[in-house]
Amino acid sequence: MKKLSFLLAGLAFTVGFGQVNYLQTANTVISYPAPVSSDAICNFGYPSDAYYAGGELVSFASVIEFTEGETFQPSEMNIALGIYDDLSYDMTSAEIEITILNDDSSMFPSTEAISSVTVSPSEATFLETISLTSGAVIHMYQVKLDLSGMDAVTPEPGETMKWIKIHKANDDGVAMAVNFTLSAIGGLTYYWDDLIEDWNVFNASEPDNISFTYDLIGDCSVMGISEIDSSSVAVYPNPVKDILNVSAKNADVKEVQIVNMNGQVVASSKAASVNVSTLPSGVYIVKVVDAKGNVTTSKIVKK
Repeated sequence: MKKLSFLLAGLAFTVGFGQVNYLQTANTVISYPAPVSSDAICNFGYPSDAYYAGGELVSFASVIEFTEGETFQPSEMNIALGIYDDLSYDMTSAEIEITILNDDSSMFPSTEAISSVTVSPSEATFLETISLTSGAVIHMYQVKLDLSGMDAVTPEPGETMKWIKIHKANDDGVAMAVNFTLSAIGGLTYYWDDLIEDWNVFNASEPDNISFTYDLIGDCSVMGISEIDSSSVAVYPNPVKDILNVSAKNADVKEVQIVNMNGQVVASSKAASVNVSTLPSGVYIVKVVDAKGNVTTSKIVKK
């Protein structure tokens, strides 16, 4: 199993008394690490810690450290989220926007979105109610987000860094709490500052060791030296019911793999077509390997 390093954090914090850029600490350390899927082709996770921050319309952004030449297809995120004070709030009604942003070439997140999806939690399991040293009360949930609707991301040649943003999108007046860890050395952290309408350093006294705690799952595909351009590979029909066909302009197709959103290979073929008739309906990743060893990925819908 491969791991892709994602250092994720930052915030805009508005809970009644205005915007602040610091962490609150729980009175006791409570352990509920986000589950790490051993079946995923690529995943990374930080366990929970005793630190929390959040707000009504929070925005977080931090570094994604790619391996050069590696394409990442997000599929799922497991995170520990909380709600301030309101125990009756339905966490599955929250709208969470996940976005991968370009880098602005100066170790700073840009506002240019490469891949994005807004989803409500597919699962939200109540964990417990905790108290912070500030006196605030948070009702914590283990939350699962389906990211299969995001486009795959491939850094440009020589590029190994982009940014990932998490944002509470629905303005329902409810303040959301997010768990952080202070053990992510090198985790550059920013929050969206409405006052300057730009990203700002979070927790300026320790800006480089804070990370959002999460388990991000996806597919990491290493591309060949003479990488296939996505426009040179055709995958059809899409949506597909029975037989999926693949064609490549620059080389013969050597192998086709169908991968589910848990990172498992569920069908394969050594030819330029593969039978998917027995697969359940849903979204899948198609990995195409050509005779030169180049790899490209596409997303399909099985009817």
